[in-house]
Amino acid sequence: MNRSSTILALVLAALSFTCLTPRSASAQDSTAANNSAAPTASAPGSSGGAGGYAPSSTSAPGNTPGNTPGSVAIPLAEPTAVELGSLDPKTNYKLKIGLERAAIRYIHLTDYLYEVLSDPSVPDNHYLALSKFQTPENGKGFYRPLAAIAVTVDSRRLEIDSTTWQLLSTAADAQGIATQAVYRLVIPGPDGQPLLEIHRTFELKPDSYELLCRQQLVNPSTTVERKVILEQLGTADAPPDQARYMGDHRAFVAGYFNLEYDPSAKLIFTDKTFLPRATILSNNEPLWPRPSLTNDPAQARLAWAAAINRYFALVLHRPFDIPADALLDARLVPPLDAQFSISLLPLGTKPREGDDLRPLVATLTSSSLTLAPQASAPLDLALFAGPRKPELFGSPAYKALSLSQLVRYELGCAFCTFQPLARLLLAFMKAIYAVSFDWGFAIIALVICVRLILHPLTRRSQIQMAKFSKQMAAMQPEMEKLKRKFQDDPKRLQSEQAKLMREKGINPANVLGCLPVFLQMPIWVALYAMLYFAIELRHQPAFWGVFQAVSSGQWYFLADLSSPDAFLRFTPHPLHINFPMLNAIDFSVLNILPILWGVAMFIQQKYMAPPAANEQARQQQKMMNYMMLIFALLFYSAPSGLTLYMLASTFAGALDSYIVRRHIQREEEAGTLFDKKAPKPGSLRDRFLRAVADRRRRLEETQRRLQGQPPRSRRPGDR
Repeated sequence: MNRSSTILALVLAALSFTCLTPRSASAQDSTAANNSAAPTASAPGSSGGAGGYAPSSTSAPGNTPGNTPGSVAIPLAEPTAVELGSLDPKTNYKLKIGLERAAIRYIHLTDYLYEVLSDPSVPDNHYLALSKFQTPENGKGFYRPLAAIAVTVDSRRLEIDSTTWQLLSTAADAQGIATQAVYRLVIPGPDGQPLLEIHRTFELKPDSYELLCRQQLVNPSTTVERKVILEQLGTADAPPDQARYMGDHRAFVAGYFNLEYDPSAKLIFTDKTFLPRATILSNNEPLWPRPSLTNDPAQARLAWAAAINRYFALVLHRPFDIPADALLDARLVPPLDAQFSISLLPLGTKPREGDDLRPLVATLTSSSLTLAPQASAPLDLALFAGPRKPELFGSPAYKALSLSQLVRYELGCAFCTFQPLARLLLAFMKAIYAVSFDWGFAIIALVICVRLILHPLTRRSQIQMAKFSKQMAAMQPEMEKLKRKFQDDPKRLQSEQAKLMREKGINPANVLGCLPVFLQMPIWVALYAMLYFAIELRHQPAFWGVFQAVSSGQWYFLADLSSPDAFLRFTPHPLHINFPMLNAIDFSVLNILPILWGVAMFIQQKYMAPPAANEQARQQQKMMNYMMLIFALLFYSAPSGLTLYMLASTFAGALDSYIVRRHIQREEEAGTLFDKKAPKPGSLRDRFLRAVADRRRRLEETQRRLQGQPPRSRRPGDR
């Protein structure tokens, strides 16, 4: 059982990579020592190939790149960093992208901050969606997303991962913001003449989360044909969530065409391709190909590959144009595997014990391309780096890519978390937010509506349980006599007890028991997942930010409904302590909502539960009293949006129970508690009983007619 399932089970019971810190975007990897290693040529299938790639700076002593017999030295130029886009929201750019060596240095999101209440004027405070990184045991070489690793020309493999590209030109918009960078890499042959050229153009447009990478493989020879294979990195892991609650929810996803089911390729599917990091690392699970998707593996084609975390996604796909008169379906999307094969590569050494926190990176290997003299071949890519937001994925390009399938509110099983219900609950909260402009108010409004809908059922359940408890208590002396009389004959004792209950008019079937809880269970499961994964709640305060307003932004209490409530903050840095089978608890803050929830549950269980009918029931109630206090610890680091709902629901349930208990008390004082109540005219129960009686009467009339008997006249009181 994973952590999500454990926590989910605890919720229902209550109701009845250590973070790889991204390096600062500096030029520390462009030192002279790092630039001194020249790329090498090696035979195909060597350890430096795709699937076993490691930066040349990590080569073993005595096997320094450049010293290998037959190696080709590629001259290096000084690295030139370029920044595309802007973090100023007034410029309408969604991204700021740092480039170096014709690869990604970092991607910051303009509209999303890393921490709540941080200063947006500081670039490092913006959410870092992707960056260059190192493995724990490699303190020298960097891995850069989209970086070219190696190129094979006429069966000779040339490593180019340490090569610095020539920056040919940049372009800017009217505001002076760079939007394009053009790079070139010239690979010389053994005779010193150009063997191959690789051209790369990075483009970023305003109001877009897409980085376009147009790359061309160019054969500069005027007489010789070349066969070329390019190896490069794709995207890397999405960053880990800052909160450790519920474990690591990062995953890789493949969007694919199923030509067996959809021969015209109008649809893109993601079934059975959501692969958690833990599954990939522990089982060496491949992202693509996946033969189990179709009977014929050739009938499944890869459309895109994505790395996701709790709120954001990195999606790699081939760019495409949308004609003005085109239908928005997947036929516009070119298959990614038509140009590249893809694999996931764990970087670093697998730990012998503990969590496997090795970073994962997607590696791309192009198909073999034949370049005629003076010819070129395109290998264009596009990278989406942005939020998993339903409104965003409604745009034409993302609708064709079916990226809306990345928006899921699930805890390990999409079906078990009732996705349609989760989306319905979120839609309701959005409607309340559109009126109230506060998500905390929307959560409380959702509590009230759910309680009002279920009130008739819970009211009837509590009344029936109270009646049953009182009847059983009154009958207890006679039950004890039967126990003593038939203590050696359990079967006879059971039959005599059932007989006694029939004589007293006691029917356990009339007690609804846990039915209201089971009916609420889908709501709770869907709500639990929705409140945790809804990006709409990220960095959103509760109650119109009143706690921040009165403290000039210094009080973090309920400042972010996607994080713990942080009533008091003791240290600026998290202090996590791990507990077996549970979540890491951050003791650097005091979270008051889970404590209040535990106390409220304890009080409700202790003072509002009906009197126990026997010793077994008393022991169960005593155990539940202690469990309520333990739940406060289990949910100590839960998102405040979830604990706010749980606390509000508990208080609403207590009020509901109080109203019902007063009703029971008044009926008991009046002596009408056990009277049969006629249904209210026009009520659902009244209509149901009338329909049943009418159906019974028609059946009786049909039988009398078949038997030749006259119709029975209706009597007063008949329904």
